[in-house]
Amino acid sequence: FKHEEVLELARTYTDQAFRVLDPQRTEVRYNGEWLAKLSFADLIELASIFPMKQIIARRDFQSRMERGESLRFHEALYALMQGYDAYALKCDAQVGAYDQHFNMLAGRAIQEHFGGAPHVMITNPIIIGTDGRKMSKSYGNTINIDDEPFDMYGKAMRIADEHVREYLELASSFSGAEIDALAEELRGGGNPMAVKKLLARNLVEQYHGEASAAEAEARFRQVVQDKEAPDEVPEVRVPEGLRGALWVDLLAALSLVKSKGEARRLIGQGGFYVEQTPVDDPAATADLPAAGALVRLGKRRYYRLLP
Repeated sequence: FKHEEVLELARTYTDQAFRVLDPQRTEVRYNGEWLAKLSFADLIELASIFPMKQIIARRDFQSRMERGESLRFHEALYALMQGYDAYALKCDAQVGAYDQHFNMLAGRAIQEHFGGAPHVMITNPIIIGTDGRKMSKSYGNTINIDDEPFDMYGKAMRIADEHVREYLELASSFSGAEIDALAEELRGGGNPMAVKKLLARNLVEQYHGEASAAEAEARFRQVVQDKEAPDEVPEVRVPEGLRGALWVDLLAALSLVKSKGEARRLIGQGGFYVEQTPVDDPAATADLPAAGALVRLGKRRYYRLLP
């Protein structure tokens, strides 16, 4: 990445952080302030603090080596860099997920090496994806801080039943007593959907406010549970040359799907509707009436196609 691209990425992270932190009480620093000033001799001194055995003993490094994957030398330097950040900032406390445990230990060691007091480490569990796997964009199982209210609510409703308690503990603003009561309700055979609704609304309230949470909940009930079209539906004009084309071609040409292949899969799997009537034949043609047609892609994506 170029320096300007890194700064732009950093800005997106601070924008997300300021949904939780008060920007007036938060100081943002870039570690280039101090890392760029280090000489090669400084790097050697930092590296001498850590035995190589300790570096390669990291669980993630061990797992990769056991799988026969390569391990690049510069990857081992990351802990030194993050550890030096703690020293440069004279940290009193450092907060991070479990996977940052070694890097935070490195910071304590570097602080002590230079005569400072080691900082306090506060580690948190890593929140998993909505399907129980590692949270990853490639798995499509993320709930993002900057998601729109309806999307955030809908994703929360897809959390696997057995992982609702984890989300209550790690992501909600409920009190410990409230979480215990909800968990007991689940253990007693309560309806997981009812608890998920409370969780989903709580998540949206934290990042978008109470009014947006109420609106997202109402829209979810209307669109997903009652399978009704939302009050406001995006309108898309269909060029004259596409009228009467195959739905597969039309959906791709209007960029409502990423490709014709995706359109075929969507239609073939019963995920495409015209005026609430399923279209499951990839060879079906788009015969639009003069007034246009309401179409649904998947469970929640509605469009009004106009000739």
